[in-house]
Amino acid sequence: AHTLIPHDGIYAVRVNLGTDTYGGMLYIGSRPTLSDSDQTIEVNIFDFDQDIYGEELTIHFIQQIRDDSKFDNLEQLRQQLIRDKEKASEILNIV
Repeated sequence: AHTLIPHDGIYAVRVNLGTDTYGGMLYIGSRPTLSDSDQTIEVNIFDFDQDIYGEELTIHFIQQIRDDSKFDNLEQLRQQLIRDKEKASEILNIV
């Protein structure tokens, strides 16, 4: 079996969980600002606060927002993530 993983970066995504669909953003990369080395995939579902560990969900990649990057400090990363969420919301047409 082959696994296809998109290019490292931040993506605007739609997430299906059961019969519900949510907007969100997804990260693929090795968290260079935190000096991690293993590739990770993380999804942030907007306006969602439930424990869904172990649940199956489907992620639809809508558009890449930017490539993965290393920031000088965590505050710069935090500010960029705010801009990424704004851009993802705009792409997904979430007000």
